[in-house]
Amino acid sequence: GIEDGVWLYLVSGSRIVNNSFEYTISADVWTGLDLSDSDYNLVSGNTFLNIQDAIIVQQGSSYNNVSFNHINNSEFIKFHNGVSFYEGLDNLFYRNSINHCQVGLYCQEAVGNSVLKNNFFSNIVHARFVNGPVNWSENYWGRPRLLPKLIFGFKYAQMPWPGFIGIDWHPAQKPYEV
Repeated sequence: GIEDGVWLYLVSGSRIVNNSFEYTISADVWTGLDLSDSDYNLVSGNTFLNIQDAIIVQQGSSYNNVSFNHINNSEFIKFHNGVSFYEGLDNLFYRNSINHCQVGLYCQEAVGNSVLKNNFFSNIVHARFVNGPVNWSENYWGRPRLLPKLIFGFKYAQMPWPGFIGIDWHPAQKPYEV
């Protein structure tokens, strides 16, 4: 089968807009979109249905805008990550809807990424991060919240140990239109 629906390597300034990525028997796509060492790209208005890893932003990819996308893994209910950021700087994750994933958004060694005004529904874990601060703000976490939402992270030294906590100080009270 095909591993990546779209793979961008060393690409800047591209627009991946209004596409549909879906796993079927004839289109065996496991990763919808893979950005590797790619900066200043726009990923917007796309639909990812039953894709194991819908979007991966990795290997130092920075300043990308991932917004207004729909990610739904209902057929492989809670199967894998919806979106993963690895080793990137200052990416924006804005107004996306992430449903039925093992981890909705996973960030590792990703510094200064902003996660703003997204909808997280029916994921085993809505968000997780490892070794890097993330800016969380005004996300909808599956239900209205009166108190800030804690997002648990890990730091790896010789052994993984919990200790990082991210906070969405102003979680949304209702889902956003995406």
